[in-house]
Amino acid sequence: MPVVRFTTRLAWNISTVRGAMSINNFHMDSGTTTPDTSNAALVADKIIALYKTDLDGLWGSVLAGSVEVIATNLADLKPRTAFYYAADTITPEASTLPGEVAAKVHYKAPRESGVHAQKFRGTLHLGPLYAGALNTGGHLSNATVDQITGAFDNFVTAVGTSAYDWVVGSEASAAWKRITTLHFSNECGTVGRRQFPETYAGNLDV
Repeated sequence: MPVVRFTTRLAWNISTVRGAMSINNFHMDSGTTTPDTSNAALVADKIIALYKTDLDGLWGSVLAGSVEVIATNLADLKPRTAFYYAADTITPEASTLPGEVAAKVHYKAPRESGVHAQKFRGTLHLGPLYAGALNTGGHLSNATVDQITGAFDNFVTAVGTSAYDWVVGSEASAAWKRITTLHFSNECGTVGRRQFPETYAGNLDV
């Protein structure tokens, strides 16, 4: 059961932070199929469709407008070399929330005795988001949550037609299980990214 990590990157449009980007990892179990560029391309296309089409209208203007997917076979010896790469464009909106603001997608596999539940749980952080993604109370709007829910419904269905299963687990123990539950809420999270460098500060001696 070779597991392939599909690293997804959204570049930021910030000249002061070299290489700034938002990153998520999707782990896919190829089962009895040997991972190759052909079947990896099918999954990468579905990830790109998720970001480019189904989540369209949510991305903040701080993003540069590109999405990249990099596939790495976790069965390979370290240091691993990616065996597939794909890229496309997304369309950021004209506004943006602070770069830390993201929508969270929680996912998990069924629990089993003797194994900590956290081992088979994970979270994706979608962002930075555009200003209209929030309601007046500071939470994600219902429309935003509904769009994300529908987007991942489409994504799970699409992945189901490939040779891969979306899984969660531990690279260290090589234990993986198929994801069976996803949770979407209006709670905001913090997007995984490189931090901004300090450009202004104040000091106080007391």
